[in-house]
Amino acid sequence: MSQNLYVVVHHYLLGCQEPKCWFVYTKEEIQSDEMETYLVNHKYHEDLLDVHQLEQKIWTLDQIINIKPITGWTPRFFLNGNGFRFEKYIDLFRLFGTPRQPYQNLHAHDLNKKRVQLERIFQSLKYQDRELIVFRSQRHGLNNWDTLGVYSTGLYHVKKDIMRCQINGDCNIRKEHEQERIKERQMEGGPYPKPPEWDKVKKRLEELLKNTKPGSGFLFDPITDKSYNMTSKEERKKLYKDVTGTNNT
Repeated sequence: MSQNLYVVVHHYLLGCQEPKCWFVYTKEEIQSDEMETYLVNHKYHEDLLDVHQLEQKIWTLDQIINIKPITGWTPRFFLNGNGFRFEKYIDLFRLFGTPRQPYQNLHAHDLNKKRVQLERIFQSLKYQDRELIVFRSQRHGLNNWDTLGVYSTGLYHVKKDIMRCQINGDCNIRKEHEQERIKERQMEGGPYPKPPEWDKVKKRLEELLKNTKPGSGFLFDPITDKSYNMTSKEERKKLYKDVTGTNNT
């Protein structure tokens, strides 16, 4: 039976170690009073949550080709940790034969141009007879990607409680390690910068995104409030100088 599944991701920031930010939820769970309260109140460095929907169903080839990309992150880590079964990972750079380069125009990966190859791949998964989770994930910038991911239900429903106990334990371990690192830096008297004012950071990011041309990119340091246009040679020199404290000739 087809169903919608849900994950929660902070709008701007990744890295929150609250276990509830790592679960995959059913529709009934995401609409529960407990989760509605969590979605409204939980923040990570003042950053609120977004809910993202994943579809598990029998897909048509046209639906796969026209799927809306997820930008900037991938749900595969959520699916792996919650017991879903990995089926296929399709690197679209490899499929299209395009060398991976920083700040590429990923719109060049028009899936309609690879219908025959994609149908062959999905037929090998017997996609017309199986309910699968299919998603396209993209990231622009220095470390970019463009992929199709395919998962099936696996152990999600059968061992959900066990998987969530494991996620709880993993998150607690990471929290403890982070607290230890903070204490070590404080004891060493090393620099531990004051947390940024995230409302101002969000406004600054929105300004940069608005004024950035498609296909280009930038780096932004919220601590120093400095940004760099990475398509400009002069801006890259400026970044090198600021990071290393030297001149790049």
